[in-house]
Amino acid sequence: MNGSQEVKEISIKADLKEREIANLEKAIKDAFSMAIKRSQDIAAGKMKDITGLNLPGLI
Repeated sequence: MNGSQEVKEISIKADLKEREIANLEKAIKDAFSMAIKRSQDIAAGKMKDITGLNLPGLI
């Protein structure tokens, strides 16, 4: 995921068992959540650097 919150690539092996699929789905969900949070944190930090303000909800 890049700074514009665009997913750049996902590659999944097709011959997985049901349990592996469930684990993979959770891992992908968690990875997206972490990537979006990190992107938001970076954006908030850049905004703070530009404005000198610490806006609630942005950091």
